[in-house]
This record gives sequence, C-alpha cells and structure tokens, in this order.
Amino acid sequence: MGWREDLIARHTEAIANMSEGVEWLESGKQQMNDVDSDGKATNMNADIIAHYKRAIEGLNHVVDRLKADIAHDKGA
Repeated sequence: MGWREDLIARHTEAIANMSEGVEWLESGKQQMNDVDSDGKATNMNADIIAHYKRAIEGLNHVVDRLKADIAHDKGA
C-alpha cells in the first residue's frame, strides 16, 4: 500500500468515527456540556456537530483528491 492509500484508509476511518459521533449527538445518545465558572452547564452538541460536519466535508475532499491522484498516476 502506498502513502496515498494509507491516507485514504486513515481519513476514511476518521470520517466513519466522526459520522458516528454526529449520529450519537443528534440522537441524544451523547451529550457534550461545558460548565462555566458559575457552575452553569451549556450544551455544546450543536457546536460539536457543526465542527464534525466541517471536518468530514474537508476529509471527504482530501480523499476524493487522493483517489483522483491515484487514478491519474495509473493512467500516466
């Protein structure tokens, strides 16, 4: 396996893990809270979901680019 295939495998695993995290947060199975100095808890689910979705989008773009590079190299 070359370095591109290795990165694709790693990024694909990260995408799967983050996607599962998004599902858990959206369904309420998991709650992420921040506690301020006054002891008030603030639900961070929406922020974390947005962060994960941006990361997933970026990693999907990287995976697509790596696959295109592999296809290009095979055709060269």
